[in-house]
Amino acid sequence: MQDYIEKTVVSDKPKALKILEGDNETIDNLYLDCQTNYSILHMSFKVLHCLIRNLPGNHLVSKPLELYSFCIQGTISEVKEVCVALKCFGMLQRNSFIERLETAYSEFESFENPPNKVQLLGKVLRMQIDEMKSEMDGAKEQPVEGENKVPDVTQQKAHSDKLANLQKSFVSRLENYFSTLTAPTSWPMHEILWYTDHTELQNLLVGKCRTALHRGLSAPELYLQSSDITSRPDLCHLYDLFHEHGRLICLHDWIQSYSSSLDGGKKISNETHARFIRAVSELHFMGYLKPTKRKTDHVAKLSLLGY
Repeated sequence: MQDYIEKTVVSDKPKALKILEGDNETIDNLYLDCQTNYSILHMSFKVLHCLIRNLPGNHLVSKPLELYSFCIQGTISEVKEVCVALKCFGMLQRNSFIERLETAYSEFESFENPPNKVQLLGKVLRMQIDEMKSEMDGAKEQPVEGENKVPDVTQQKAHSDKLANLQKSFVSRLENYFSTLTAPTSWPMHEILWYTDHTELQNLLVGKCRTALHRGLSAPELYLQSSDITSRPDLCHLYDLFHEHGRLICLHDWIQSYSSSLDGGKKISNETHARFIRAVSELHFMGYLKPTKRKTDHVAKLSLLGY
């Protein structure tokens, strides 16, 4: 929104002032424009997907989500993958080409109250279907009785060239149409519908397991909401002692250290021994250590702990 206001200050200063002052009518108009642009883009995207889906050698735009991600990055006609797919679409056989046109037109007919721009796209589709079918029917017409029934090669070539030109001109019109659709990030108030901070979103959705485990075991008070040392889980006590040992950890020395941190070095009770075994098993389950055959009373570290 800030970029739009900065541009508006140069081209239309009074409008920029109304936006900054929170004029309801101006803001409502901007929101309606954003909704209209979204409807145009969404419907045009559906028609485009019907035309170029499942084309050979264009797997990047075969799924709706992948094509949609390309479409919102910028002007559709400038996306390399879409341009390649349109060229492949223009080289399809006549029957396959018309079949995709009819599928796209059926998709267009399913839209409710499409904007004028999308209606124009529907008219172009209908016109293209009618022209190509008419030309193909003309090529199939049989010569009248008494005339030479041998097919005229020149006439067939003329029909074929005209059909090829019709396909090329349609693809060209498609490219011109999609070149007029601006990128969503250039619309005012697009932040309502799109989220563009991919880095922050990725950090929230894609978990960093090792970092999260290390932070939770080193500072459990962040999750337990308690600074009382006595409330620290046994696993966290053992994890602190885990860092004091080398690559191989002697279980006897480890339990002695663990017992000292709990009750000051008294005789190891059955309860302490059971708590120690459970904590070691949990560290093993998390992938921090494993048994080793080099020494039966030792365990080996698995993680390098380079956080």
